[in-house]
Amino acid sequence: MLRVILIALSLFLPHVINAGKLTCPDGYYDQGQKCVCQPGWYGLNGDTNCQPCAPGTFSPSPATDKCNNCNGNHWSSSGAVHCELCLQGSQANADN
Repeated sequence: MLRVILIALSLFLPHVINAGKLTCPDGYYDQGQKCVCQPGWYGLNGDTNCQPCAPGTFSPSPATDKCNNCNGNHWSSSGAVHCELCLQGSQANADN
């Protein structure tokens, strides 16, 4: 019965404690017994409602509340931790 309750609660909690180890859901990162937004993601206060950075932006560190824009001839895909240099003769567009 206890196992059923724990499984049901895990659907509503941002993380589950399993045998003393913190298990964070997708988009979150274990930062010393606290789930925070993983690199490439952002959220309110860096730990709530984490979402991937949009194309053309990045977040190199965990627990951020915003993503940085790629500069110049650089691009990124969704959830990026850094931007890539465009190939010679090409340039970034509005989508990335």
